[in-house]
Amino acid sequence: LKKLIRFVKYWQNESIQNSPSSFALELLVIRLWRHDGSPLHFKLTNALKKLMETIAVPNNIRVEFVGEFYDREFQQRYAAPYIIDPVNPYSNEAAKCRWNEISQAANTFLQKPWMISAISKFV
Repeated sequence: LKKLIRFVKYWQNESIQNSPSSFALELLVIRLWRHDGSPLHFKLTNALKKLMETIAVPNNIRVEFVGEFYDREFQQRYAAPYIIDPVNPYSNEAAKCRWNEISQAANTFLQKPWMISAISKFV
């Protein structure tokens, strides 16, 4: 998981000019990893494909960590995309991102030959 997050940070810094903090993407990676069962071992290319496909359609991004550090009663509702900080439920990290630019970069990344054969799952 650590390698994937490092790669995503590198990709973001190289692909997106004046990129915002990578915290939102880190939270998204963790959420996707948990959604696929938190596997200890997975192919980096497969995980990247899942992440890039998710980023490519930002209006489908809805990440909240209810029950982690706060109760549902403190949860705020946001329009998608939203990535709620697990420690501060009043902070929508996705609002700090330029999703048009990020989704364009993700679509470009998905065109790489080695992405085409990857499976969109943490396996």
